[in-house]
This record gives sequence, structure tokens and C-alpha cells, in this order.
Amino acid sequence: LNKKLLVVPMKNQYEQQCNAEALSEIGVPVIYDFDAPCIEKIKSWVRTKNRIAIDYTQNTDEVVKKVLRECEDSIGFKRKTESVVSP
Repeated sequence: LNKKLLVVPMKNQYEQQCNAEALSEIGVPVIYDFDAPCIEKIKSWVRTKNRIAIDYTQNTDEVVKKVLRECEDSIGFKRKTESVVSP
């Protein structure tokens, strides 16, 4: 989406912590505690023009077909599908 991000995950929320960790791996700054070092992180973030660009070129039909192929391969089941998603 080419957005400038800085995230603050909610405490004691496992999914929030996982999302924050995944985002930090692609360069998104994460603030866990509002303390003196976080103020510098926020100031740095405001000054930077870095944006996170992620390529979302795959369409839904391709993604669903890939997931079905992976499932079929893992359990040895094969079924015939033309289109898994309506146009």
C-alpha cells in the first residue's frame, strides 16, 4: 500500500505482538513502551520518508489454487477444479 507505518501493539494481545514482529521484520518501527527511547524513535520516524511497499500482484484465484495444490500434495488428494473463485 506504500504507506508510512509505525505500530504500537496492544499489551497482552498475542496476535498484536505477532503482527508487530512480522512488521518489524520488513522494516516497520515498533513501539512497545512509551519511554524516553520511544520519543527518539517517533521523532526519527516523523523525519524519514521511508514507506513500506509490498507487491500484491497475485490475484485471489491464483492464491486459492496454490493453497489447494499444497493441500492436495500434502494429503495425496486430487480433485478437478476449473475456477475456484467466481469472476
